[in-house]
Amino acid sequence: MAVATPELPQKSGEKAFTPGPLITLVVAAGLALFAVLHLAKLGWLPLPLSEKWLRYGLLAVGGIFFLRVIGDFRYVGFFKHVTDTAFAKMDTAYYVPLCLVISINAFWTAVG
Repeated sequence: MAVATPELPQKSGEKAFTPGPLITLVVAAGLALFAVLHLAKLGWLPLPLSEKWLRYGLLAVGGIFFLRVIGDFRYVGFFKHVTDTAFAKMDTAYYVPLCLVISINAFWTAVG
C-alpha cells in the first residue's frame, strides 16, 4: 500500500492519478505564462501584446483557477465528495483558498 501524501488526490489509499513528466512540464509552463501576463499587464515586463490580449489572457487565467476552486466534484475543489484523505484536507485548507486568491487577483488585474 502506498503512503498517503497531500500532493495528489487519493482513491482508496492509492494515488487517484500520477502525472507524467509532460503534464508536469505543461503545468509549470502555464504557471510561468500566467506570471508573465501579470507582469506585462502591470507594466513591469514589456511584451508585444495589446492591452486587449493581456486582458483576455488574464481573464482566462482567472477562469482556469476559478474552475480549480469549483473542482471536479470528486477529489479536488470546494465541492469535492472525498474529504477524508491527506490531500483533501490540504486542498480544503490551502489549495482551494490559494486558487481563489489567484483567480480574484487575475480578474482584478485584467479589469484594472
